[in-house]
Amino acid sequence: MLDGNQSQARDARAALLERLARPDHFVAGTHLDSPGIARVIPSGDGDGYALEDLAPPIG
Repeated sequence: MLDGNQSQARDARAALLERLARPDHFVAGTHLDSPGIARVIPSGDGDGYALEDLAPPIG
């Protein structure tokens, strides 16, 4: 989709991460550790994002 324009791809990722970092947004997926539900949070230095698991691993 945006692979041909790296600047546009970078801007699209930044906009998506900013949106996902809102308190009322959650992410889920089978590629995440069990149970696979997390939040995107701004990193401590404010220059990136981190993934915060919302439940302890199962098992």
